[in-house]
Amino acid sequence: MKFFHNICISSFASFGLIIVLLFNPGPHGIAHAEERKLVVVAEAWPPFEFEENGKAAGIGVDIMSQLFKKMGVDFEIRILPWARAWKMIEAGKVDAAASVSRKKERMQYLSYPKEDVWVSEYLFFVRGDKKKTSSMSYAQAGKEKLKIGIIKDNSYHESFWEAFPKRDGELNERLEEAADAETNLRKLAKGRIDLYIVDKIIGRYLISMMNLEDEITWYDNILFSKGYTIAFVKKSGYPRLKQIEERFEKELKRLKKSGQYSEIQKKWIKENPRH
Repeated sequence: MKFFHNICISSFASFGLIIVLLFNPGPHGIAHAEERKLVVVAEAWPPFEFEENGKAAGIGVDIMSQLFKKMGVDFEIRILPWARAWKMIEAGKVDAAASVSRKKERMQYLSYPKEDVWVSEYLFFVRGDKKKTSSMSYAQAGKEKLKIGIIKDNSYHESFWEAFPKRDGELNERLEEAADAETNLRKLAKGRIDLYIVDKIIGRYLISMMNLEDEITWYDNILFSKGYTIAFVKKSGYPRLKQIEERFEKELKRLKKSGQYSEIQKKWIKENPRH
């Protein structure tokens, strides 16, 4: 009887240990018992997220790597065209999306932390031999009937769409879509479009990377600013995703206050002289 009693005690103790290991959060507050990686999708936005030697790299990737490691969350990033990434978000086939702006129609699919990972400043980029003044407004671009390059399915800003509204559901005749930023910059360099609207950091980084610094420059005036963050997919089946979202935001704020955020940016953004 004593032998049976000891076996029962041992069995219950082992069972209790298994329960603790499976469900007790680790030292940083997030459980470590996930069976798969948290999947993040991102559009190619160098120097924030892009592929380098077959791997995801950039400012946003470094930030996520540092924060998720601290939280004990194993993750992977897939760099995809935005149209394809969005379909995966709608279907709940991924868990988060990096460098996503806040848009009302996206709210039913994405949960947004309040803290921005980065804030953009959008400018018009132009061929150096076509730039005659220091600034270019929507009104001036429209008046001169300039062709403006944009990325398909990107949201931009209300002010932009008010200046270049759709006609009977069709894209404004002043706008021309492309799949990505690199394609737009190549078209700009070849004179197939007159302007390309893009974030200042991204545009400057890409023209340097593509060896187009002698051909392309930019106007000084900021057309609009908007915040970008990592948003979490509401249809995702990943365990405790809301808890991860809340912790990610807290750790992001700490990273900014510590100065490490600025150090990560400096690693990727090098000041270059104006043209």
